[in-house]
Amino acid sequence: MRIEIFGPEPSCARCKASLKNAKKAVEELGVDADVVKKDIMSQDGMALGIALPPALVIDGKVMKLGAVPTIDEVKAAIEKVRAGLA
Repeated sequence: MRIEIFGPEPSCARCKASLKNAKKAVEELGVDADVVKKDIMSQDGMALGIALPPALVIDGKVMKLGAVPTIDEVKAAIEKVRAGLA
């Protein structure tokens, strides 16, 4: 599983908080996932049409835009993707 947080470079406080929450959610669920921060202006960010950071993207699916996801929101998004519902 690949979890990406898209935001500006250098990272803003909201993007840093999003990355921290994503890493904590992965740890608490015990899932095997790469959690990375990516520049919103990268080719990947542009291809996904992300214009409102921070953005939570799991396995190429945009799960949340424009707000810091809570740990529970990240967990729910991970479970939704794992179940094939996203």
